[in-house]
Formats: sequence, structure tokens, C-alpha cells
Amino acid sequence: MSERFIAIVNPAAGGKRCGKLAPAALETLRKKGVEIEERITSAPGDATRIAQDSYQKGERNFIAVGGDGTSYEIVNGLFPPR
Repeated sequence: MSERFIAIVNPAAGGKRCGKLAPAALETLRKKGVEIEERITSAPGDATRIAQDSYQKGERNFIAVGGDGTSYEIVNGLFPPR
């Protein structure tokens, strides 16, 4: 049984290279049997909100598809600063 992952994709990362390269990379994972649901960001803070909302709905597996800012936002969504 495959675990499900939420892929939080920032298509603007890397000078918009992420938006061009992410679909093929995620498709490669899917072909290997990884279940992925994509969530696309469109503004700063989106990855944080997506991670928070998904976590509250019981999701526990995340893939950051973007740059270090995307990863940073996801971590802050899961472990908000106090």
C-alpha cells in the first residue's frame, strides 16, 4: 500500500524553472507508485496555509517542490513560531 503525499508546488521558484520541471518530476514519482496530490502556490504564505490546512485534515506526508523558501513555509505551517 502506497502512502499519500501532498506536494506543495511553487511554480515561481528558480526563476519559474520549477513550474516547468515539476510536472515531469512528480509524474516520475507517480509511475513508481507514489500517490501524490498537488497543491499549487500563487503567493507568499500559500505554502504555510496549505501545510496547516492539510495537517489539520490529517495529512502527514509532504513534499516541497520549489526552493528553500517553499520548504521554510511548509515547516512554519507544521511548526508555527511561538
